[in-house]
Amino acid sequence: MSRVKIDIFCHILPQAYFDRMTSISTRGAHLQKRVREIPAMTNLDVRFRMMDLFGDYRQVLSLSAPPIEGLGGPELTPDQRARAARRHNLELARSRAQADLHRATAPAHRSMLQQAIDALDAQLREIEP
Repeated sequence: MSRVKIDIFCHILPQAYFDRMTSISTRGAHLQKRVREIPAMTNLDVRFRMMDLFGDYRQVLSLSAPPIEGLGGPELTPDQRARAARRHNLELARSRAQADLHRATAPAHRSMLQQAIDALDAQLREIEP
């Protein structure tokens, strides 16, 4: 029996977050160039396919620098930016669970995935503007 490996120091820059970051500042141009060259940083479908190659390997994803409060502005407060990031991450998780549900054959596994999707849907409703 293999053991699940959980990596808790994984950073992502969802595409919308990355686009906002690059539109605000070019101070980190070298980092922005590097991130553009690593598709798994901004495209979670690419990241999930990469993770699938390693079997029982999971990641706890978190937003990378800059801090979200630095991405606010007159049109979006830090709270609104945080809600947008949370919504995006919930939608990504829901999409992944939905894909797993379509592949699952065991009734208990399907039930667990459906419960996860229902919980994600409830969280998405909770953060509606």
